[in-house]
Amino acid sequence: MTKHVIDISGKRFGRLTVGQMVGFDAKKNSLWECACDCGGKKVVAGYSLRHGTCESCGCIHREGLIERNKARGEEMAKNSPPAAPKAAVHPNALLIEAGNKFGKTTVLRMLPERYKGGIMWECRCDCGKIHAARGSSLLSGKLKSCGCLVKEYQSSLPRILHLEGHRFGRLRVLKFAGKDDKRQSLWECICDCGQVTTVPGATLKAGITQSCGCLAAEKFGERSRERLRIHGLSKTLSGVSWAAMMQRCFNPEVVAYPHYGGRGIKPCAGIMASVVNLVIAIGDRPSKELTLDRINNSLGYYCGACKECIDNKWPLNMRWATVTQQNRNRRTSLLVEIDGVRKTMMEWAEEWGVPYTTARIRIYRHRKNVQKNVIAYEI
Repeated sequence: MTKHVIDISGKRFGRLTVGQMVGFDAKKNSLWECACDCGGKKVVAGYSLRHGTCESCGCIHREGLIERNKARGEEMAKNSPPAAPKAAVHPNALLIEAGNKFGKTTVLRMLPERYKGGIMWECRCDCGKIHAARGSSLLSGKLKSCGCLVKEYQSSLPRILHLEGHRFGRLRVLKFAGKDDKRQSLWECICDCGQVTTVPGATLKAGITQSCGCLAAEKFGERSRERLRIHGLSKTLSGVSWAAMMQRCFNPEVVAYPHYGGRGIKPCAGIMASVVNLVIAIGDRPSKELTLDRINNSLGYYCGACKECIDNKWPLNMRWATVTQQNRNRRTSLLVEIDGVRKTMMEWAEEWGVPYTTARIRIYRHRKNVQKNVIAYEI
């Protein structure tokens, strides 16, 4: 026995009698094998015994728990109202007896199981199948067999109702055209307008489909069609460009709004009114490679012909431009003015037929003065 271990063998703590030491736990506390008065055995740490933390193998706690639960039950029974006596037999059980027959079902015996509070009966169908049935379903007539009656009725029906020659609205059925991916029968029909179409049989019988589509087109009056189709340019290239221009000029949620509407770039009254005026001013958009561009970046989208443009003397400031033209027509582009004509260095290089670097050296060598984004070149 080492010096730091207190020998407690043979001593008694509560209901526990200490035996021999069996080792140490992870915290270097001595562990002792103890025998309880109830006959149980337990390994307990020495400090738990000495400080009175553990006095039994657990039987004291179990006994106290049993006593508390018993006292609680007696108290609840004393304070609760008397329970109503339960019927010994379910009411439906008095109406059904073994041997009764309901449709094709013969009752054999009552089952101990319940379904939603209802009594279940073991039954035998005339087809020989044994099945369970709820008493209320038997009495109400909802259940008359094990399910074989439904199968017999379904098998008696023709798998495909013959619709050849029948008329549904403007459609007259010609022949059966197979089934779709949902196993629905399809029928080839001819409309009074002469159009041949294939229609599911279910939509024909339900009255959903009555024509090839001509009936709906006729019901859609001229007034409604004219209201929805004013100019017919909404889905064209010009209409898409006009709609995008209106968005970046008036919608603050558009990413490009700060560079257009945010800095005062707006269309004139004529362009704002309709895309038709845009097409009249600069023509229809030729292709997807050309987009709407402003000739002068400091001005808005002006048609030059509406009352607002005439009163303010605004010139035509729109064109259909390529991506290259758009890139050269930016606010940050450096322009070179020669004889009153302003172009970018690349445009002058292309006009002179020399490389860009050569044109750049020539321009900077002979420049007269430099203003904001404009270089005056002296020949």
